[in-house]
Amino acid sequence: MVELAGQRVEGTLPGRQGRVLFAYLVLNRHRLASRDELCGALWPSQAPVGSETAFNALLSKLRKAIAPSIIDGRSSLRLQLDDAAW
Repeated sequence: MVELAGQRVEGTLPGRQGRVLFAYLVLNRHRLASRDELCGALWPSQAPVGSETAFNALLSKLRKAIAPSIIDGRSSLRLQLDDAAW
């Protein structure tokens, strides 16, 4: 379950890969993660053809699901959560 500002976000994350991307960003929220690193988390064995386009679409859907301002950055990304987040 994801809760932001007292509201549940559960069920709005974009599929399995959206949940993987969100979880990776949560676990690494105290540092910037490059797009290459994030693509490696999504496609560990080998990125598919068009992975940059797929990543951009997934990131866009994730930003819409949880609020655009929560994910900071373009070439390197970081999830902006307050200290009370769990």
